[in-house]
Amino acid sequence: MRYIAIILLMVGVGTFSSSYAQDYFEDDCFKSEGSYMDEYYIEWILDDIDWISNDFGDDKDETDVDVEASEGETTLADAYYQRGLAYSSAGDQDLALLDFNCAVQLDPTYVDAYYARGRLRLLVEEDQEGALEDFDRYVGLRPDDDRGYIARIFIYDEQQEYERMLEDANAILSFDSKNFIAYAYVGYAQMELDEYELARDAYTQAIEIEPDNWYPYMGRARAYIALVDTEAALVDLDTAIELDPNHGDIWMMRASALQSTGEYEQALNSYSRAVELQPDSAQYIVNRGNIYRTLRRYDQAMADYNDAVQVDPEYTPAYISRASLYSELHELERAIEEYTLAIEQEPEESSYYRQRATAYFSLHDFEQAAADHTQAIELEPEVLWSYHSRAVMYYLMGEDELFEADASHIETVRLTEAQRYSERGTWYSMMIDYEHALMDFTRAIQMQPDGYNYYLSRSSAYTYLGYYDLALTDVNRIIELFPHFWYAYAARSFVSYKQGDFEAALADINRAIELDFNGPMSISGRGRVYFEQGDYERAIADYEQALEINAYTIQALQGLGELYAAMGDHERAITYFQQVLEINPGTFSTYQHLGNSYFELGDYEAALEAYQFNLRFFGENAEHEVVERITEIEAMNIAATESE
Repeated sequence: MRYIAIILLMVGVGTFSSSYAQDYFEDDCFKSEGSYMDEYYIEWILDDIDWISNDFGDDKDETDVDVEASEGETTLADAYYQRGLAYSSAGDQDLALLDFNCAVQLDPTYVDAYYARGRLRLLVEEDQEGALEDFDRYVGLRPDDDRGYIARIFIYDEQQEYERMLEDANAILSFDSKNFIAYAYVGYAQMELDEYELARDAYTQAIEIEPDNWYPYMGRARAYIALVDTEAALVDLDTAIELDPNHGDIWMMRASALQSTGEYEQALNSYSRAVELQPDSAQYIVNRGNIYRTLRRYDQAMADYNDAVQVDPEYTPAYISRASLYSELHELERAIEEYTLAIEQEPEESSYYRQRATAYFSLHDFEQAAADHTQAIELEPEVLWSYHSRAVMYYLMGEDELFEADASHIETVRLTEAQRYSERGTWYSMMIDYEHALMDFTRAIQMQPDGYNYYLSRSSAYTYLGYYDLALTDVNRIIELFPHFWYAYAARSFVSYKQGDFEAALADINRAIELDFNGPMSISGRGRVYFEQGDYERAIADYEQALEINAYTIQALQGLGELYAAMGDHERAITYFQQVLEINPGTFSTYQHLGNSYFELGDYEAALEAYQFNLRFFGENAEHEVVERITEIEAMNIAATESE
């Protein structure tokens, strides 16, 4: 054939192969001369396609460009484009990219070549910006074709550019109002933008177009969950399961929804189904382990966490969950080992340092705990909780200047996020400065009205300030939205308890115990109500039951200490207060109770030490009794010195 002679003249005498010719021309393309020479170039390139297909046709990979070849009279640009498709189909994406480059050089309006090159830039070179340039050209040349928009949407999702993603999805709908994929993308983008009602509506449109497709039901369920309409979410999830019973993510979402309604056994069944469908998913296994832990089936929880590590040793949440369970079981050294493994895998994750610091703190290793909080601050200096916790470590270490520096930072830093206001409000609450805490929690709610935990925090501040009606308003809002959230009932019980409405307090705390599966914290809460009623026998029974479930339940130990002190058995009370401080030496209010019992036993030196430790931490917010007792003891010491 005539073109072989031409090629031999161009590359020199010797053995010729298509790959050699491709190497020779990879930095340059045959230039269209608008003459009979084009025919030779085209014939040569097209003949190459058969060779590629015959030799490499079985080498396809996931980056292959799946685009139809052009129709009609073949141009030189067509030839490059078609050979590019052949190379891509054969799995040689680098050579395919070179041919697509030639196609667009020869014909800057060659729309399909832009799309094909854009895909390879994205999938082979991971060049998102270069791919976007090609997809932009495609959209400009074919504005009524959804393919270019969808390709851009894929990149925008990776870049978390949800506004642009939404814009492109709506652009598709402007010329194709029944485009299922576009509505699905609108729903997804609106979810990411926290526009849950708009997301719900978009998924509804998608369902109307394709009612037998499981995906929009799952998407709408996600929107319903965000809108706290769990019942509607479960209906959609059940429909999705009917359409595709073998999709693990649907079962996982269903399990999470059931868990939020208190249907833990049903939730566990859904988690198990998800694990059956995807036994190699460490995420699914860990999630099931977490519900076992909620049900206090600790052995099964630990077994799942161990399995998750075996399935995927690099899945960090498995180590974190295992560490958290060890902490709950007070196996603190093992917890630290797990947190350390997680940190080794993700050294830039500040929360892991904060969690490990808590374990060190429980071991009374305040120096190492402070070091971990410092590392967390270096990674995320805006998180006030790290300063809060480090300040406590510094105080326990006797580093008063460092304590004051962190406390000053917390109280004077300029805040711009709701979460930061909540963190500072928590600091003020710990410092018994409920007025400032109330202002910060309110500011957090103003900035993020759906931040439901902020309402619980503000309810607590209202309660301590005696604004019981406002406290009830906040906690009732949470119960209305989350009727199976045990802690909300415990919080409302506390408000009634402070009001002296013990009947209402008992009703709510019993509901909390039911929802919390006889959790030690909620049982301790009922013991507190009995104690205040003067029913010491029932109070002791509840506190001891809580300790049988978890021997490290601080609320039960504190309650027993206060109860025995009220009964005049201060020696016994002291043993319980000391246990509290052994578990959590940062329970500074306990030092006041400890001081009171020492005072009643006549051990004024020990009482003074406890009172002063309490006063130095709380400062002007300390209870008046503490200041009065310190003054009384110091006066007694002066009198004793003078009498000598």
